[in-house]
Amino acid sequence: LGRASAGDRLAAAISVANINSVLIVVFAARFFGPLEPTVAAMYLIPFYGLIIPLRIFQYRNSRI
Repeated sequence: LGRASAGDRLAAAISVANINSVLIVVFAARFFGPLEPTVAAMYLIPFYGLIIPLRIFQYRNSRI
């Protein structure tokens, strides 16, 4: 990723963060009670709350 464009590096960072977050939910569901995976899943809401508007913004700017 050293020579990748800024967009590709950003996409890679977002992908890794998303995978790690999902793994945390799965791990919590397997080894802990129902509260821990629920809290871990709640932390994903702001992540998607940012990603979806940024995706819409990128789509609108690419059409111009």
